[in-house]
Amino acid sequence: MTSIISSLTPTQIRSLSTATITSLTTEDVQALTTSQIKALSKDQIAALEAEDITALSDEQLGSISAASMVGLKAEHLAALDSSKIGSLGAAQVAGLSSAQLALLTADQVEGFTTAQVGVLSATQVGALGADDIAKFSADEIAALG
Repeated sequence: MTSIISSLTPTQIRSLSTATITSLTTEDVQALTTSQIKALSKDQIAALEAEDITALSDEQLGSISAASMVGLKAEHLAALDSSKIGSLGAAQVAGLSSAQLALLTADQVEGFTTAQVGVLSATQVGALGADDIAKFSADEIAALG
């Protein structure tokens, strides 16, 4: 199915049902282009397995739209290490809900870049624990504005 999936346009990818997305293998997901991944809705992102999310390259992970970031479930977030967290764009981090941010470990939060920390809202920062905030560098604290 990998060759079929890779031949679909982003519009066609966006029209796939969540049941179809769930049936994709990790190899199918890895074969998606960044344009195809950007086309995935939050519900389609939610339909992926944690292994699918962690198998994405940094470039692929960085292509998930900010609006679709809320589709990342607890098991998706738990599977991301600090380097994968650091590969997210600032707009993607801004797209995470407070509930999603609260699920991150201090080690994951340590992966945030100054640009990522700088886009966090007061509500998002409030969702982080003291151990999480303690992982921020002086530049990251200054970026909180």
